[in-house]
Amino acid sequence: MNDSSENKLPAQPNLSLIGGIECLQAVTGSDTPLGSREVARLLGLEHTRVNRLLGTLCFLGLLEKTPERKYAPGSAIHVLAAQSLRASRLLPAALPFLQDIISKDFIVAMGVLWRRQVCYLFYATPGGVLETALGNHGLYPAESSGLGHLLLSEKPPEYLPNHFQSDLYCLPKSLYDKLLKEIGQARSQGYASLETSPGVTSLAVGIGAPAQAALAFSGKMSAEEKPRLLQLLRDTAKKIAAQAGLDP
Repeated sequence: MNDSSENKLPAQPNLSLIGGIECLQAVTGSDTPLGSREVARLLGLEHTRVNRLLGTLCFLGLLEKTPERKYAPGSAIHVLAAQSLRASRLLPAALPFLQDIISKDFIVAMGVLWRRQVCYLFYATPGGVLETALGNHGLYPAESSGLGHLLLSEKPPEYLPNHFQSDLYCLPKSLYDKLLKEIGQARSQGYASLETSPGVTSLAVGIGAPAQAALAFSGKMSAEEKPRLLQLLRDTAKKIAAQAGLDP
């Protein structure tokens, strides 16, 4: 569950492996098939190299080529998904407890952080049902997410400049400074409370210590009901962490 990007590279990193995984994530994270030049531009990699990597992923069945000569997830991605869920234990452990807090008033979301984006494992809209809440939301910018702020607040100091002030992606200074302030607040209070749009608040807590994932309510909530919602999130997160073996 830990984001390996915060670890130091080995003395002789396998760049082909790194590039292949980045290409796989680019294609599987897109709502539509991508061409090789699109993937190269997205990742800031040389096109010929990306072409070779995409071809190798097709050979493995993890990707497939469409009639328009673009790339889409292949059949083997389902095997990888099933193995990943079994290995992580997080989502199976969380589902019974998430079912209990699905709300007619708020979005209920659980996600993990990958570099500068949140991956939502669970996203139930108000009045939604368990079956439609699984994997139904794409990657989302962490700087715009209560879940993202909570998870960023637990990262080491070098994480933010590495991912939000890099050559490939550079958040404008005013927004970066605002992000630093909001993350500092989340760190000091132990939860994130972010106004994502006028009148809409995302309230998030961590799952595990340190947080391996985060859990949130999002919607229009009054100041008076925030403590109750926050306590419900914390109680649920504690149950999920215990069931998934994420307790310290």
